[in-house]
Amino acid sequence: MPITWCTRIGTFFRIQGTTMTVLLFTLALIVVFVVLGNLLFLKPSRTRGDRASASNYRARSHFLSPAERSFYGVLKQAVGDRVAVFAMVRVGDVLTPAQKRSANRSRWQSEFNRVSAKHFDFVLCSPDGGRVLLAIELDDRSHQQKVRQARDGFLDAAMASAGLPLVRVPAKRGYSILQLLELLGPHLGLDSAEQEKAPIGAAGGPAEGSCGQCGAPVVLRRGRKGAMAGQQFLGCSTYPACRWVQPMSPTPEPSPASIEVQ
Repeated sequence: MPITWCTRIGTFFRIQGTTMTVLLFTLALIVVFVVLGNLLFLKPSRTRGDRASASNYRARSHFLSPAERSFYGVLKQAVGDRVAVFAMVRVGDVLTPAQKRSANRSRWQSEFNRVSAKHFDFVLCSPDGGRVLLAIELDDRSHQQKVRQARDGFLDAAMASAGLPLVRVPAKRGYSILQLLELLGPHLGLDSAEQEKAPIGAAGGPAEGSCGQCGAPVVLRRGRKGAMAGQQFLGCSTYPACRWVQPMSPTPEPSPASIEVQ
């Protein structure tokens, strides 16, 4: 009898062990199918969600503010083709941490994060765009705030450590080409007395006087269509930021009586 009971108990545990093995195998298969199902069905749903959110955008009406467009027009005239002008440049594309990333990744990332979300209003580069010459910041009233002053102080120090000039220009309604050359010339090797100008009176070239609306320099233009077609007029150099125009007085033709016949 004892042997029979031992045999039965051994058989029972063998059966139970086999059953547990089958159950564990079944559970493993269920887990595998659940994981595969998530990969096959949930991922496409996330993709559709990403596509839906990615379509919820529109183009901004203006890339630059009116003040920035006005300054850009005068700046382009001041430097001409001798310098490449770029607007709204990320500071992180101009400056990078001095320490190599491989030396201390966490410190490098921390220092890079301080410049990655900031922008310069304008950056001037060599004509081929390969070398940064200086950066320009238009300082409006917001720069009088303590938060902005702290930001400005950081950028001034960062640019100084990199050996690059940061020129600050007070924001205003109009700008003078000569004033900009006086500010930028020492950093770019430009002389305001040697500014290249188109002949006065040539269409598209500079003209004497300033804009009656914003004070910027004016240029001589010729209308192509509409009421001003074929006529010369003075227009603001910052067009289309400023659309001020002034028709030119027509040159009076000599009367027949004043023509001397030889």
